[in-house]
Amino acid sequence: MLVSNPVYFYHTYIIARKLGKQVKRLIVKGFTYPVRICTPSLLKKGGYDKMIKGGVLKYYNLHPWQVRPDEAERIQSALRERLSLEKEDSSIRTVAGADVAYRRGKVIGGVVVFQFPDLKLIENEYALSPATFPYIPGLLSFREGPVLLKVFEKLKTTPDVIIFDGQGIAHPRRMGIAAHLGILLDRPTVGCAKSILLGNYTIPADEPGAFCLIRDRGEAVGAALRTKRGVKPVFVSPGNRIDIPGAIRIVLECTCRHRLPEPLRQAHAFVAKVSKSCLAFSGLCP
Repeated sequence: MLVSNPVYFYHTYIIARKLGKQVKRLIVKGFTYPVRICTPSLLKKGGYDKMIKGGVLKYYNLHPWQVRPDEAERIQSALRERLSLEKEDSSIRTVAGADVAYRRGKVIGGVVVFQFPDLKLIENEYALSPATFPYIPGLLSFREGPVLLKVFEKLKTTPDVIIFDGQGIAHPRRMGIAAHLGILLDRPTVGCAKSILLGNYTIPADEPGAFCLIRDRGEAVGAALRTKRGVKPVFVSPGNRIDIPGAIRIVLECTCRHRLPEPLRQAHAFVAKVSKSCLAFSGLCP
Protein backbone atom coordinates (compact mmCIF):
# COMPACT_ATOMS: atom_id res chain seq x y z
CA MET A 1 0.00 0.00 0.00
CA LEU A 2 1.43 3.39 -0.97
CA VAL A 3 0.71 6.33 1.29
CA SER A 4 1.62 9.69 -0.25
CA ASN A 5 1.30 11.82 2.87
CA PRO A 6 2.69 10.82 6.30
CA VAL A 7 -0.12 12.75 7.99
CA TYR A 8 -2.58 10.11 6.74
CA PHE A 9 -0.34 7.17 7.60
CA TYR A 10 -2.02 6.00 10.78
CA HIS A 11 -5.55 6.56 9.49
CA THR A 12 -4.78 4.60 6.30
CA TYR A 13 -3.52 1.74 8.43
CA ILE A 14 -6.70 1.69 10.50
CA ILE A 15 -8.86 1.76 7.35
CA ALA A 16 -6.87 -1.14 5.91
CA ARG A 17 -7.49 -3.16 9.07
CA LYS A 18 -11.22 -2.45 8.98
CA LEU A 19 -11.38 -3.57 5.36
CA GLY A 20 -9.67 -6.80 6.33
CA LYS A 21 -6.76 -6.31 3.96
CA GLN A 22 -3.52 -8.15 4.62
CA VAL A 23 -1.19 -5.17 4.79
CA LYS A 24 2.40 -6.32 5.39
CA ARG A 25 4.13 -2.99 4.93
CA LEU A 26 3.43 0.64 4.36
CA ILE A 27 5.57 3.01 2.28
CA VAL A 28 5.58 6.67 3.29
CA LYS A 29 7.53 8.96 0.97
CA GLY A 30 9.94 6.16 0.18
CA PHE A 31 10.27 4.94 3.78
CA THR A 32 9.01 1.42 4.45
CA TYR A 33 7.50 0.45 7.81
CA PRO A 34 6.52 -3.03 8.97
CA VAL A 35 2.91 -3.22 10.07
CA ARG A 36 2.46 -4.44 13.61
CA ILE A 37 0.26 -3.50 16.53
CA CYS A 38 2.10 -0.98 18.70
CA THR A 39 2.31 -2.20 22.28
CA PRO A 40 2.27 0.43 25.04
CA SER A 41 5.52 -1.00 26.40
CA LEU A 42 7.91 -0.36 23.52
CA LEU A 43 10.37 0.91 26.10
CA LYS A 44 12.52 -1.73 27.81
CA LYS A 45 11.61 -4.36 25.22
CA GLY A 46 14.19 -6.49 23.47
CA GLY A 47 17.17 -5.23 25.44
CA TYR A 48 16.42 -1.55 24.92
CA ASP A 49 17.18 -0.70 28.55
CA LYS A 50 20.95 -1.19 28.25
CA MET A 51 23.61 1.47 28.45
CA ILE A 52 25.69 2.06 25.32
CA LYS A 53 29.23 3.22 26.03
CA GLY A 54 30.80 5.59 23.54
CA GLY A 55 34.00 7.52 24.23
CA VAL A 56 33.54 9.36 27.52
CA LEU A 57 29.75 9.38 27.30
CA LYS A 58 27.28 6.61 27.93
CA TYR A 59 23.70 6.74 26.81
CA TYR A 60 20.59 4.67 27.36
CA ASN A 61 19.36 2.48 24.54
CA LEU A 62 15.72 2.75 25.60
CA HIS A 63 13.86 2.06 22.37
CA PRO A 64 14.18 1.14 18.68
CA TRP A 65 14.54 3.94 16.14
CA GLN A 66 13.12 2.19 13.08
CA VAL A 67 9.46 2.50 13.99
CA ARG A 68 6.24 3.78 12.45
CA PRO A 69 5.25 7.42 13.10
CA ASP A 70 2.43 6.41 15.47
CA GLU A 71 4.84 4.20 17.41
CA ALA A 72 7.30 7.08 17.60
CA GLU A 73 4.60 9.22 19.20
CA ARG A 74 3.89 6.50 21.76
CA ILE A 75 7.58 6.23 22.57
CA GLN A 76 7.73 9.98 23.14
CA SER A 77 4.75 9.80 25.47
CA ALA A 78 6.29 6.91 27.40
CA LEU A 79 9.61 8.73 27.76
CA ARG A 80 7.91 11.72 29.34
CA GLU A 81 7.77 10.05 32.76
CA ARG A 82 11.59 9.94 32.74
CA LEU A 83 11.89 13.69 32.24
CA SER A 84 13.41 15.81 35.00
CA LEU A 85 13.00 19.59 34.96
CA GLU A 86 14.61 20.24 38.34
CA LYS A 87 17.32 22.84 38.66
CA GLU A 88 20.78 21.35 39.21
CA ASP A 89 23.44 23.14 41.22
CA SER A 90 26.43 21.40 39.64
CA SER A 91 29.06 23.70 38.18
CA ILE A 92 29.28 24.10 34.41
CA ARG A 93 32.74 23.87 32.86
CA THR A 94 31.88 22.73 29.34
CA VAL A 95 28.95 23.40 27.02
CA ALA A 96 28.21 21.82 23.63
CA GLY A 97 26.13 22.79 20.61
CA ALA A 98 24.49 20.10 18.43
CA ASP A 99 23.06 20.54 14.95
CA VAL A 100 22.50 18.60 11.72
CA ALA A 101 22.60 19.21 7.98
CA TYR A 102 21.32 17.17 5.03
CA ARG A 103 23.12 16.20 1.85
CA ARG A 104 22.21 13.63 -0.82
CA GLY A 105 19.95 11.56 1.40
CA LYS A 106 22.38 11.67 4.31
CA VAL A 107 22.01 13.24 7.73
CA ILE A 108 25.18 14.95 8.92
CA GLY A 109 25.34 15.43 12.68
CA GLY A 110 27.83 17.72 14.36
CA VAL A 111 28.70 18.55 17.97
CA VAL A 112 31.03 21.36 19.02
CA VAL A 113 32.29 21.51 22.63
CA PHE A 114 33.48 24.71 24.34
CA GLN A 115 34.94 25.67 27.68
CA PHE A 116 32.54 27.64 29.82
CA PRO A 117 32.24 30.55 30.45
CA ASP A 118 35.11 31.76 28.23
CA LEU A 119 33.78 29.76 25.23
CA LYS A 120 37.13 28.50 23.97
CA LEU A 121 36.81 25.64 21.49
CA ILE A 122 37.77 22.22 22.87
CA GLU A 123 36.72 19.80 20.12
CA ASN A 124 34.27 19.12 17.32
CA GLU A 125 33.11 15.84 15.83
CA TYR A 126 30.69 14.75 13.15
CA ALA A 127 29.04 11.60 11.82
CA LEU A 128 26.99 10.67 8.76
CA SER A 129 23.98 8.41 8.56
CA PRO A 130 21.28 7.62 5.98
CA ALA A 131 18.04 9.56 6.42
CA THR A 132 15.87 6.59 7.39
CA PHE A 133 12.95 8.49 8.94
CA PRO A 134 10.75 10.98 7.04
CA TYR A 135 10.37 14.62 7.99
CA ILE A 136 7.31 14.82 10.23
CA PRO A 137 6.78 17.83 12.52
CA GLY A 138 7.05 16.74 16.15
CA LEU A 139 9.17 13.67 15.35
CA LEU A 140 12.47 15.39 14.59
CA SER A 141 14.37 13.33 17.16
CA PHE A 142 13.64 10.11 15.24
CA ARG A 143 15.15 11.66 12.10
CA GLU A 144 18.18 13.33 13.69
CA GLY A 145 18.70 11.55 17.02
CA PRO A 146 20.53 8.43 15.79
CA VAL A 147 23.26 10.34 13.95
CA LEU A 148 23.78 12.75 16.86
CA LEU A 149 24.21 9.83 19.24
CA LYS A 150 26.95 8.57 16.92
CA VAL A 151 28.68 11.91 17.27
CA PHE A 152 28.41 11.89 21.06
CA GLU A 153 30.06 8.46 21.04
CA LYS A 154 33.14 10.05 19.45
CA LEU A 155 33.58 12.87 21.97
CA LYS A 156 36.62 12.92 24.24
CA THR A 157 35.11 15.64 26.45
CA THR A 158 31.95 15.29 28.50
CA PRO A 159 29.73 18.36 28.00
CA ASP A 160 28.07 19.57 31.19
CA VAL A 161 25.24 21.15 29.17
CA ILE A 162 24.17 20.54 25.56
CA ILE A 163 22.25 23.08 23.46
CA PHE A 164 20.24 21.57 20.59
CA ASP A 165 18.88 23.27 17.50
CA GLY A 166 15.28 22.36 18.22
CA GLN A 167 12.70 22.13 20.97
CA GLY A 168 12.87 20.84 24.50
CA ILE A 169 9.53 20.51 26.28
CA ALA A 170 7.89 23.11 24.00
CA HIS A 171 6.46 20.19 22.08
CA PRO A 172 3.02 18.53 21.84
CA ARG A 173 4.21 15.56 23.92
CA ARG A 174 6.86 17.56 25.80
CA MET A 175 9.48 15.51 23.98
CA GLY A 176 11.42 17.65 21.50
CA ILE A 177 14.88 16.58 20.44
CA ALA A 178 16.57 18.30 23.42
CA ALA A 179 14.29 16.50 25.88
CA HIS A 180 14.50 13.14 24.07
CA LEU A 181 18.28 13.04 23.74
CA GLY A 182 18.70 14.61 27.17
CA ILE A 183 16.98 11.58 28.67
CA LEU A 184 19.05 9.11 26.64
CA LEU A 185 22.34 10.89 27.40
CA ASP A 186 21.32 11.71 30.98
CA ARG A 187 22.77 15.21 30.59
CA PRO A 188 21.32 18.70 31.15
CA THR A 189 20.01 19.85 27.77
CA VAL A 190 18.45 22.98 26.31
CA GLY A 191 16.37 23.44 23.17
CA CYS A 192 17.03 26.67 21.27
CA ALA A 193 14.96 27.07 18.11
CA LYS A 194 14.59 29.86 15.57
CA SER A 195 10.84 29.27 15.28
CA ILE A 196 8.08 28.22 17.64
CA LEU A 197 6.40 24.80 17.44
CA LEU A 198 3.44 25.37 19.75
CA GLY A 199 2.09 27.67 22.43
CA ASN A 200 1.39 31.37 22.83
CA TYR A 201 3.68 34.20 23.89
CA THR A 202 3.93 37.97 23.98
CA ILE A 203 6.71 39.57 21.95
CA PRO A 204 9.50 40.49 24.40
CA ALA A 205 10.95 43.98 24.70
CA ASP A 206 13.75 44.92 22.30
CA GLU A 207 16.45 44.54 24.94
CA PRO A 208 19.04 41.77 25.40
CA GLY A 209 17.79 39.36 28.05
CA ALA A 210 14.11 40.33 27.72
CA PHE A 211 11.81 37.33 27.52
CA CYS A 212 8.18 36.26 27.71
CA LEU A 213 7.06 32.80 28.70
CA ILE A 214 5.64 30.42 26.10
CA ARG A 215 2.48 28.79 27.41
CA ASP A 216 0.63 25.77 26.08
CA ARG A 217 -2.83 25.27 27.58
CA GLY A 218 -1.75 27.31 30.58
CA GLU A 219 1.51 25.45 31.18
CA ALA A 220 4.82 27.33 30.84
CA VAL A 221 6.97 25.30 28.43
CA GLY A 222 9.69 27.78 27.47
CA ALA A 223 10.43 31.38 26.65
CA ALA A 224 10.72 33.73 23.69
CA LEU A 225 14.10 35.26 24.46
CA ARG A 226 15.68 38.39 22.98
CA THR A 227 19.41 37.74 22.84
CA LYS A 228 20.39 40.91 20.94
CA ARG A 229 18.76 44.25 20.29
CA GLY A 230 17.13 44.57 16.88
CA VAL A 231 16.94 40.83 16.12
CA LYS A 232 14.12 38.30 16.33
CA PRO A 233 13.84 36.33 19.58
CA VAL A 234 14.92 32.72 19.87
CA PHE A 235 12.64 30.12 21.44
CA VAL A 236 14.22 28.46 24.44
CA SER A 237 12.86 25.48 26.32
CA PRO A 238 14.40 23.13 28.86
CA GLY A 239 15.23 19.64 27.65
CA ASN A 240 16.23 17.51 30.63
CA ARG A 241 17.78 18.12 34.06
CA ILE A 242 17.30 21.88 33.85
CA ASP A 243 14.46 24.35 34.41
CA ILE A 244 13.25 27.30 32.34
CA PRO A 245 15.29 29.99 34.19
CA GLY A 246 18.39 27.80 33.92
CA ALA A 247 17.86 27.26 30.18
CA ILE A 248 17.48 31.02 29.63
CA ARG A 249 20.64 31.72 31.63
CA ILE A 250 22.72 29.22 29.65
CA VAL A 251 21.59 30.66 26.31
CA LEU A 252 22.31 34.24 27.40
CA GLU A 253 25.71 33.43 28.86
CA CYS A 254 26.67 31.61 25.65
CA THR A 255 25.56 34.44 23.35
CA CYS A 256 28.26 36.75 22.00
CA ARG A 257 27.79 39.01 18.96
CA HIS A 258 25.09 37.03 17.20
CA ARG A 259 21.47 36.04 17.69
CA LEU A 260 22.21 32.37 18.44
CA PRO A 261 24.29 31.10 21.36
CA GLU A 262 27.85 30.56 20.18
CA PRO A 263 28.00 26.75 20.65
CA LEU A 264 24.89 26.34 18.51
CA ARG A 265 26.02 28.87 15.92
CA GLN A 266 29.38 27.13 15.61
CA ALA A 267 27.73 23.69 15.38
CA HIS A 268 25.60 24.99 12.51
CA ALA A 269 28.67 26.38 10.72
CA PHE A 270 30.56 23.13 11.34
CA VAL A 271 27.95 20.82 9.79
CA ALA A 272 27.52 23.24 6.88
CA LYS A 273 31.28 22.98 6.25
CA VAL A 274 31.16 19.18 6.42
CA SER A 275 28.18 19.20 4.05
CA LYS A 276 30.13 21.27 1.51
CA SER A 277 33.02 18.84 1.81
CA CYS A 278 30.61 16.02 1.05
CA LEU A 279 29.61 17.82 -2.12
CA ALA A 280 33.21 18.47 -3.16
CA PHE A 281 34.55 15.03 -2.22
CA SER A 282 31.99 12.36 -3.02
CA GLY A 283 33.97 9.78 -1.06
CA LEU A 284 32.89 11.45 2.17
CA CYS A 285 29.23 11.19 1.29
CA PRO A 286 28.65 8.08 -0.81
